[in-house]
Amino acid sequence: MIGIYVGIIPVVLGMFWLPALKRVGPRAMTFLMSATVGLLVYLGIDATTEALEIGGKLGGAFQGTGIVGIGIVGTFLLLDAVGRQQEEALGGVKLANGWHWR
Repeated sequence: MIGIYVGIIPVVLGMFWLPALKRVGPRAMTFLMSATVGLLVYLGIDATTEALEIGGKLGGAFQGTGIVGIGIVGTFLLLDAVGRQQEEALGGVKLANGWHWR
């Protein structure tokens, strides 16, 4: 049940917005993307502060702050590697919104 609530329902609800998003102009799309990025940055900062707070409560042998740092750096490196792999696979595809994927 948790998988349905967390995985399927948000995707289906997000698909309902696709026809409306196709009709908005480039300025509205830029605003929506900016709002999305802002929300993700806020959530990232909040998750980092919570992780550092919980990591600080762990015993010295576990090095909770170090584990949080390794997780942050590892996530960045993993996302960068996936992005580079997709870039090579696409080979410079022009997207529908006019952006050029390098």
